[in-house]
Amino acid sequence: MKRFLFFLILSLFVNSKTVFADVCFYINREAAQKAVLSLPENSEIINYCELCNQSEALSETIKETSIKKSPENNYYILSINNSEKDIAYVYVKKNNNTYENLAYIAGCTDAQKNKISHFKSAFPVIKEKSPTQISADIKKEIDKTIQNCFKEDTENECLYTAIKEQIITGFEIEEQKIMLKTLDEARKSVFRFYDNIYNKNKYCLGKCGSLANHMAESDETELLKNMLSRLLYLNEVKNGY
Repeated sequence: MKRFLFFLILSLFVNSKTVFADVCFYINREAAQKAVLSLPENSEIINYCELCNQSEALSETIKETSIKKSPENNYYILSINNSEKDIAYVYVKKNNNTYENLAYIAGCTDAQKNKISHFKSAFPVIKEKSPTQISADIKKEIDKTIQNCFKEDTENECLYTAIKEQIITGFEIEEQKIMLKTLDEARKSVFRFYDNIYNKNKYCLGKCGSLANHMAESDETELLKNMLSRLLYLNEVKNGY
């Protein structure tokens, strides 16, 4: 069921033209190891999506790095400070004026194919707030929103309203229409899924309707909470990576 919810969430984002494809998120083991070796503790990196034309870059100090094998394929994923990274959007400080793209260091050739800069000496406004602090702030905001919604009888409608507000904040008008339509379709998909299980499955024969409603509402809550958290994060850091 978690994979079902994951793909519903994913569909909300991939239906928008503003989302950019992964460039060097999935990398081979050799590239992952090279990336880790180039990121010593307390070194500085800049998180910046050049393809996205970000208005702000995010400065980050390395505390820990790790690699893990992707459950979806035979590639690996690099995490920096417990946050998975597309290394094409990470720049490593070389000296006072120059940053080198981590994908080039690791040997991920897709960065060059996508015309991402090898070296950069200037970025837009740099935010110094760490991803850990951002995550903590966002978690507080999410928890507060959810707690307020659960004080009402229609908590899912409350979460739905909060998501719509975040969509309006983070997308242009035409994209808002696409996102809102996809959001409505995702909610309906949860109920259709359980309706098929408990009303149309041959072992239920139309006798499991109450289960269908209860489980659909519960999983819809989790879906909406996940959507809200991702939108809050995107709108805060202005960078999906």
